[in-house]
Amino acid sequence: MTWRFAQFAAAVAAILSTRAFWWPGNHVVSYDGATYSGPNTEVSLQAIREWRIPFLNEFIFGTAPHLGNHAVGVLYPPRLVALVFGSSYGHGLIVVGHMLLLGLGMVALAKRVGLSPLGGAVTGVVAILA
Repeated sequence: MTWRFAQFAAAVAAILSTRAFWWPGNHVVSYDGATYSGPNTEVSLQAIREWRIPFLNEFIFGTAPHLGNHAVGVLYPPRLVALVFGSSYGHGLIVVGHMLLLGLGMVALAKRVGLSPLGGAVTGVVAILA
């Protein structure tokens, strides 16, 4: 077994375990996504489409900071994926990307601490499935 196989195993685990997010026609909706993440993404995307930076969100609490809200991530580059694919599907693709990063990062960490490629594969897959 090689380190390439360990990376492949972690990537496959990440892609398959997040299929609800990227499978065409699916929309993963949670309470937090429907009440917070989704609407904030829409506010961000609308402002970016109008070529302005969304400093404030005038739709909640009689206007609240938007750019300064760490959970919104207006200037987070992967968030721009939602401009192309829409807020729901784009947000799902960001989740898939984060899971890939987690799995591949765990494989790299396993290699760094001296585990075998099999140990790296198991580490990456278990981190994803946990």
